[in-house]
Amino acid sequence: MEMVIELPADVSSPALARRFVLRSFSGSGVEDLTDVVVLLVSELVTNAVLHARSDSVLKLSHERERLRVELHDASTEGAVVVGGDERGGGAGGRGVLLVDALADRWGSDRDERGKTVWFELAAPSPPG
Repeated sequence: MEMVIELPADVSSPALARRFVLRSFSGSGVEDLTDVVVLLVSELVTNAVLHARSDSVLKLSHERERLRVELHDASTEGAVVVGGDERGGGAGGRGVLLVDALADRWGSDRDERGKTVWFELAAPSPPG
């Protein structure tokens, strides 16, 4: 199973991404992971809107016993784990920290077109 959505560089994108995850996982056998994936996707998309300031592409894939989420944007700046208040206070700055805490694996890959931040979670094999 693989699903892809293009997201604009707009404050509406985190909500669009959350709805996309909810629709994509309905009846997929990974509903138990939906809350975690929605949270992490929302954080990554919010970071892309705030920092990359470019459209992004969200890809969800479920193969064997692995759920992988990738978010590609045009920024060449890699994802960095920072403490919550190191970026000026408030609730900002915790997105990648949450990914680091909740995902089984995660990373950030860069190339000439931008970067892809990804994470993986253990998941039951997809049906069929």
